[in-house]
Amino acid sequence: MKIFSQLYDVDGHLDLSNNFLYGDIPFSISKLKKLELLNLKNNQLTGPIPTTLTQIPNLKTLYVFT
Repeated sequence: MKIFSQLYDVDGHLDLSNNFLYGDIPFSISKLKKLELLNLKNNQLTGPIPTTLTQIPNLKTLYVFT
């Protein structure tokens, strides 16, 4: 997903819900080390949830349902 390649220093919450995103969640999202909440709900995402998300030390909440 190209949108994640354009994000470098997100601090806190990232809400990308309802944005018609599609495809896999990229492994590179784990580079957002300050992320606490990631909201990807109500998109057309496919594939597994990347295990690299566990490398985001402050991530406490993840929404991925449709």
